[in-house]
Amino acid sequence: MTTKQLLRQATRADFPGLYRVRMAVLENRLTSTVIGEELYIDAIENTGRGWVIEDAGEIVAFAVGNRLTGNIWALFVDPAHDRRGHGRRLHDVMVSWLFAQGLARLNLSTGIGTRAQRFYESAGWQFTGPVGDDEAGYALQNPALHNLALSAPTKKSNAMAEAKIQSRLLALGLTLPPPTQAPPGVVLPFAFVHIVGRRALISGHGPQNADGSLAQPLGKVGREVSIEQAVLAARLTGLSMLGSLQRALGDLDRIVAWMRVFGMVNSAPGFNRQPTVINGFSDLILDLFGPQVGAHSRSAVGMAELPFDIPVEIEAEVEIRD
Repeated sequence: MTTKQLLRQATRADFPGLYRVRMAVLENRLTSTVIGEELYIDAIENTGRGWVIEDAGEIVAFAVGNRLTGNIWALFVDPAHDRRGHGRRLHDVMVSWLFAQGLARLNLSTGIGTRAQRFYESAGWQFTGPVGDDEAGYALQNPALHNLALSAPTKKSNAMAEAKIQSRLLALGLTLPPPTQAPPGVVLPFAFVHIVGRRALISGHGPQNADGSLAQPLGKVGREVSIEQAVLAARLTGLSMLGSLQRALGDLDRIVAWMRVFGMVNSAPGFNRQPTVINGFSDLILDLFGPQVGAHSRSAVGMAELPFDIPVEIEAEVEIRD
Protein backbone atom coordinates (compact mmCIF):
# COMPACT_ATOMS: atom_id res chain seq x y z
CA MET A 1 0.00 0.00 0.00
CA THR A 2 1.40 3.42 -0.98
CA THR A 3 1.31 6.10 1.71
CA LYS A 4 1.08 9.82 1.09
CA GLN A 5 4.43 11.62 1.20
CA LEU A 6 4.81 15.38 1.58
CA LEU A 7 7.85 17.65 1.29
CA ARG A 8 7.30 21.00 3.02
CA GLN A 9 9.11 23.77 4.89
CA ALA A 10 9.91 23.00 8.52
CA THR A 11 8.40 24.95 11.41
CA ARG A 12 9.23 25.16 15.11
CA ALA A 13 6.37 22.78 15.85
CA ASP A 14 8.33 20.08 13.99
CA PHE A 15 11.11 19.96 16.58
CA PRO A 16 10.03 16.65 18.21
CA GLY A 17 10.02 14.95 14.81
CA LEU A 18 13.34 16.48 13.75
CA TYR A 19 14.93 15.47 17.02
CA ARG A 20 13.59 11.91 16.76
CA VAL A 21 15.02 11.48 13.25
CA ARG A 22 18.34 13.04 14.27
CA MET A 23 18.75 10.64 17.16
CA ALA A 24 17.69 7.61 15.07
CA VAL A 25 20.46 7.86 12.47
CA LEU A 26 23.18 5.22 12.61
CA GLU A 27 26.06 7.39 11.29
CA ASN A 28 27.23 10.86 12.34
CA ARG A 29 25.52 10.24 15.66
CA LEU A 30 25.07 12.80 18.42
CA THR A 31 24.53 12.40 22.12
CA SER A 32 21.15 13.54 23.41
CA THR A 33 22.67 16.60 25.14
CA VAL A 34 24.50 18.12 22.17
CA ILE A 35 21.73 20.10 20.51
CA GLY A 36 18.41 21.41 21.71
CA GLU A 37 15.19 23.01 20.57
CA GLU A 38 16.52 26.57 20.75
CA LEU A 39 19.28 25.84 18.22
CA TYR A 40 16.88 24.08 15.86
CA ILE A 41 14.45 27.01 15.94
CA ASP A 42 17.26 29.52 15.36
CA ALA A 43 18.51 27.44 12.43
CA ILE A 44 15.15 27.29 10.62
CA GLU A 45 13.79 30.74 11.49
CA ASN A 46 16.73 33.13 11.81
CA THR A 47 19.92 31.90 10.13
CA GLY A 48 18.40 29.61 7.52
CA ARG A 49 15.52 27.39 6.51
CA GLY A 50 14.53 23.77 7.01
CA TRP A 51 12.47 21.22 5.12
CA VAL A 52 10.85 17.94 6.12
CA ILE A 53 9.42 14.93 4.38
CA GLU A 54 6.33 13.41 5.95
CA ASP A 55 5.16 9.87 5.33
CA ALA A 56 1.59 9.22 6.51
CA GLY A 57 1.82 12.33 8.69
CA GLU A 58 5.12 11.35 10.35
CA ILE A 59 8.39 13.22 9.76
CA VAL A 60 10.85 10.73 8.28
CA ALA A 61 13.59 13.05 6.95
CA PHE A 62 14.69 16.65 7.27
CA ALA A 63 17.28 19.14 6.07
CA VAL A 64 18.45 22.55 7.28
CA GLY A 65 20.66 25.04 5.43
CA ASN A 66 22.29 28.22 6.78
CA ARG A 67 21.71 31.17 4.43
CA LEU A 68 24.41 33.27 6.14
CA THR A 69 27.31 30.85 6.00
CA GLY A 70 26.21 28.47 3.24
CA ASN A 71 26.62 25.59 5.65
CA ILE A 72 24.54 22.42 5.33
CA TRP A 73 23.47 22.31 8.95
CA ALA A 74 21.58 19.02 8.76
CA LEU A 75 20.40 16.38 6.30
CA PHE A 76 19.11 13.19 7.90
CA VAL A 77 16.77 10.34 7.04
CA ASP A 78 15.14 7.91 9.46
CA PRO A 79 16.87 4.55 8.80
CA ALA A 80 13.47 2.89 8.61
CA HIS A 81 12.72 5.06 5.56
CA ASP A 82 16.13 4.91 3.93
CA ARG A 83 16.82 4.28 0.21
CA ARG A 84 13.60 5.94 -0.96
CA GLY A 85 15.16 9.08 -2.45
CA HIS A 86 14.24 11.29 0.51
CA GLY A 87 17.80 12.51 1.04
CA ARG A 88 18.29 13.56 -2.57
CA ARG A 89 14.93 15.36 -2.73
CA LEU A 90 15.75 17.36 0.38
CA HIS A 91 19.31 18.00 -0.79
CA ASP A 92 18.18 19.41 -4.13
CA VAL A 93 15.51 21.68 -2.64
CA MET A 94 17.90 22.98 0.01
CA VAL A 95 20.81 23.58 -2.38
CA SER A 96 18.55 25.39 -4.87
CA TRP A 97 17.21 27.67 -2.14
CA LEU A 98 20.65 28.47 -0.74
CA PHE A 99 22.04 29.32 -4.17
CA ALA A 100 18.97 31.50 -4.77
CA GLN A 101 20.07 33.58 -1.75
CA GLY A 102 23.13 34.61 -3.78
CA LEU A 103 25.70 32.33 -2.15
CA ALA A 104 28.65 31.48 -4.36
CA ARG A 105 29.63 28.37 -2.44
CA LEU A 106 28.13 25.95 0.07
CA ASN A 107 30.05 23.90 2.62
CA LEU A 108 29.63 20.98 4.98
CA SER A 109 31.50 18.37 6.96
CA THR A 110 30.59 14.72 7.40
CA GLY A 111 32.04 11.56 8.87
CA ILE A 112 34.85 9.89 6.94
CA GLY A 113 33.91 6.55 5.38
CA THR A 114 30.17 7.04 5.88
CA ARG A 115 27.34 6.64 3.40
CA ALA A 116 26.76 10.37 3.80
CA GLN A 117 30.25 11.05 2.46
CA ARG A 118 29.58 8.92 -0.60
CA PHE A 119 26.19 10.59 -1.06
CA TYR A 120 27.67 14.08 -1.16
CA GLU A 121 30.46 13.04 -3.50
CA SER A 122 27.90 11.55 -5.89
CA ALA A 123 25.95 14.84 -5.73
CA GLY A 124 29.00 16.77 -6.98
CA TRP A 125 30.51 18.07 -3.74
CA GLN A 126 34.28 18.57 -3.82
CA PHE A 127 36.56 17.46 -0.99
CA THR A 128 38.27 20.45 0.70
CA GLY A 129 40.27 18.69 3.40
CA PRO A 130 40.02 16.92 6.74
CA VAL A 131 38.03 18.51 9.58
CA GLY A 132 39.30 17.39 12.96
CA ASP A 133 40.22 13.75 13.39
CA ASP A 134 37.27 11.96 11.83
CA GLU A 135 35.40 14.27 9.45
CA ALA A 136 35.88 15.47 5.88
CA GLY A 137 35.05 18.93 4.56
CA TYR A 138 33.25 19.49 1.25
CA ALA A 139 32.23 22.47 -0.89
CA LEU A 140 29.76 22.97 -3.73
CA GLN A 141 30.07 25.89 -6.15
CA ASN A 142 27.05 27.82 -7.41
CA PRO A 143 27.05 26.73 -11.07
CA ALA A 144 25.41 29.94 -12.29
CA LEU A 145 28.06 32.18 -10.74
CA HIS A 146 30.90 29.77 -11.54
CA ASN A 147 29.96 29.55 -15.22
CA LEU A 148 29.60 33.33 -15.42
CA ALA A 149 33.12 33.78 -14.09
CA LEU A 150 34.53 31.26 -16.57
CA SER A 151 32.77 32.82 -19.56
CA ALA A 152 34.53 36.21 -19.35
CA PRO A 153 38.23 37.15 -19.68
CA THR A 154 40.07 37.28 -16.37
CA LYS A 155 40.75 41.02 -16.38
CA LYS A 156 37.14 41.84 -17.22
CA SER A 157 35.82 39.42 -14.63
CA ASN A 158 37.95 41.04 -11.93
CA ALA A 159 36.69 44.49 -12.86
CA MET A 160 33.08 43.33 -12.82
CA ALA A 161 33.56 41.67 -9.44
CA GLU A 162 35.17 44.75 -7.93
CA ALA A 163 32.50 47.10 -9.28
CA LYS A 164 29.77 45.08 -7.63
CA ILE A 165 30.97 44.66 -4.05
CA GLN A 166 28.47 47.15 -2.64
CA SER A 167 25.62 45.81 -4.76
CA ARG A 168 26.62 42.29 -3.77
CA LEU A 169 26.29 43.24 -0.10
CA LEU A 170 22.86 44.69 -0.80
CA ALA A 171 21.77 41.62 -2.76
CA LEU A 172 22.72 39.39 0.17
CA GLY A 173 20.92 41.67 2.62
CA LEU A 174 24.17 42.43 4.46
CA THR A 175 24.90 45.65 6.36
CA LEU A 176 28.32 46.92 7.36
CA PRO A 177 28.33 47.98 11.03
CA PRO A 178 29.62 51.33 12.35
CA PRO A 179 32.94 51.58 14.23
CA THR A 180 33.39 49.25 17.18
CA GLN A 181 31.97 50.53 20.45
CA ALA A 182 34.60 49.78 23.07
CA PRO A 183 33.36 48.87 26.55
CA PRO A 184 33.36 51.76 29.07
CA GLY A 185 36.85 52.67 30.25
CA VAL A 186 38.63 50.83 27.42
CA VAL A 187 40.98 52.85 25.20
CA LEU A 188 41.97 51.52 21.75
CA PRO A 189 44.99 53.67 20.68
CA PHE A 190 45.60 52.12 17.28
CA ALA A 191 44.31 52.20 13.71
CA PHE A 192 41.87 49.49 12.73
CA VAL A 193 43.26 49.80 9.18
CA HIS A 194 46.87 50.93 8.62
CA ILE A 195 47.69 51.76 4.99
CA VAL A 196 51.29 51.39 3.84
CA GLY A 197 51.72 51.98 0.13
CA ARG A 198 49.50 49.48 -1.64
CA ARG A 199 48.99 47.37 1.47
CA ALA A 200 46.23 47.73 4.03
CA LEU A 201 47.09 46.03 7.33
CA ILE A 202 43.89 45.25 9.24
CA SER A 203 43.93 44.98 13.03
CA GLY A 204 42.10 42.23 14.85
CA HIS A 205 38.31 42.52 14.60
CA GLY A 206 35.54 40.74 16.45
CA PRO A 207 31.85 40.09 15.70
CA GLN A 208 29.59 43.14 15.78
CA ASN A 209 25.86 43.78 15.77
CA ALA A 210 24.42 46.22 13.24
CA ASP A 211 24.59 49.02 15.86
CA GLY A 212 28.33 48.51 16.46
CA SER A 213 28.04 46.65 19.78
CA LEU A 214 29.67 43.27 20.37
CA ALA A 215 27.56 40.45 19.01
CA GLN A 216 26.37 37.69 21.30
CA PRO A 217 26.94 35.00 22.41
CA LEU A 218 30.24 35.49 24.20
CA GLY A 219 32.43 32.72 25.59
CA LYS A 220 34.44 29.74 24.48
CA VAL A 221 33.61 27.77 21.37
CA GLY A 222 32.83 24.22 22.33
CA ARG A 223 31.40 25.29 25.68
CA GLU A 224 29.24 28.45 25.84
CA VAL A 225 29.27 28.95 22.06
CA SER A 226 28.23 26.24 19.58
CA ILE A 227 30.21 25.70 16.38
CA GLU A 228 27.27 27.03 14.32
CA GLN A 229 27.20 30.20 16.40
CA ALA A 230 30.97 30.53 16.06
CA VAL A 231 30.82 30.23 12.26
CA LEU A 232 28.24 33.02 12.23
CA ALA A 233 30.47 35.07 14.56
CA ALA A 234 33.34 34.69 12.06
CA ARG A 235 31.04 35.93 9.30
CA LEU A 236 29.98 38.92 11.43
CA THR A 237 33.67 39.59 12.07
CA GLY A 238 34.15 39.76 8.32
CA LEU A 239 31.40 42.37 8.04
CA SER A 240 33.02 44.35 10.86
CA MET A 241 36.34 44.25 9.01
CA LEU A 242 34.72 45.31 5.74
CA GLY A 243 33.12 48.25 7.56
CA SER A 244 36.55 49.40 8.73
CA LEU A 245 37.96 48.97 5.22
CA GLN A 246 35.08 50.95 3.73
CA ARG A 247 35.77 53.85 6.09
CA ALA A 248 39.55 53.74 5.54
CA LEU A 249 39.54 53.24 1.76
CA GLY A 250 36.35 55.06 0.83
CA ASP A 251 35.49 52.28 -1.61
CA LEU A 252 35.74 48.50 -1.24
CA ASP A 253 36.36 48.31 -4.98
CA ARG A 254 39.92 49.47 -4.27
CA ILE A 255 40.73 46.01 -2.91
CA VAL A 256 42.51 44.05 -5.63
CA ALA A 257 43.64 41.04 -3.56
CA TRP A 258 43.04 39.47 -0.17
CA MET A 259 46.51 38.36 0.84
CA ARG A 260 46.56 36.96 4.37
CA VAL A 261 44.00 36.09 7.06
CA PHE A 262 44.82 35.14 10.65
CA GLY A 263 41.86 33.72 12.55
CA MET A 264 41.77 33.21 16.32
CA VAL A 265 39.10 31.16 18.08
CA ASN A 266 38.39 31.40 21.80
CA SER A 267 38.51 27.64 22.33
CA ALA A 268 37.35 25.40 25.15
CA PRO A 269 39.84 22.67 26.12
CA GLY A 270 39.76 19.90 23.53
CA PHE A 271 38.04 21.95 20.81
CA ASN A 272 39.92 21.44 17.53
CA ARG A 273 37.62 22.67 14.74
CA GLN A 274 39.07 26.15 14.41
CA PRO A 275 39.33 25.86 10.59
CA THR A 276 35.59 25.20 10.34
CA VAL A 277 34.86 28.30 12.45
CA ILE A 278 37.06 30.61 10.38
CA ASN A 279 35.43 29.26 7.21
CA GLY A 280 32.57 31.61 8.12
CA PHE A 281 34.92 34.51 7.37
CA SER A 282 36.61 32.98 4.32
CA ASP A 283 33.31 32.02 2.70
CA LEU A 284 32.01 35.58 3.10
CA ILE A 285 35.10 37.05 1.43
CA LEU A 286 34.95 34.53 -1.42
CA ASP A 287 31.22 35.12 -1.91
CA LEU A 288 31.72 38.88 -2.15
CA PHE A 289 35.02 39.17 -4.01
CA GLY A 290 35.12 35.95 -6.04
CA PRO A 291 37.82 33.29 -6.26
CA GLN A 292 40.47 35.55 -7.80
CA VAL A 293 40.38 38.70 -5.65
CA GLY A 294 39.06 36.84 -2.60
CA ALA A 295 41.62 34.01 -2.53
CA HIS A 296 43.88 34.28 0.52
CA SER A 297 46.39 32.43 2.67
CA ARG A 298 45.08 31.67 6.15
CA SER A 299 45.76 30.40 9.63
CA ALA A 300 43.09 29.33 12.12
CA VAL A 301 44.30 28.79 15.67
CA GLY A 302 42.83 28.22 19.11
CA MET A 303 43.34 30.74 21.92
CA ALA A 304 42.95 30.31 25.66
CA GLU A 305 41.32 33.76 25.92
CA LEU A 306 40.25 36.61 23.63
CA PRO A 307 39.43 40.24 24.53
CA PHE A 308 36.03 40.81 26.17
CA ASP A 309 35.35 37.07 25.89
CA ILE A 310 34.53 37.32 22.16
CA PRO A 311 34.47 33.90 20.46
CA VAL A 312 36.41 34.97 17.34
CA GLU A 313 39.03 37.56 16.42
CA ILE A 314 40.46 37.93 12.92
CA GLU A 315 43.17 40.11 11.38
CA ALA A 316 44.08 40.36 7.69
CA GLU A 317 46.04 42.08 4.96
CA VAL A 318 44.82 43.22 1.55
CA GLU A 319 46.40 44.78 -1.51
CA ILE A 320 44.75 47.97 -2.77
CA ARG A 321 44.87 50.12 -5.86
CA ASP A 322 45.47 53.86 -5.80
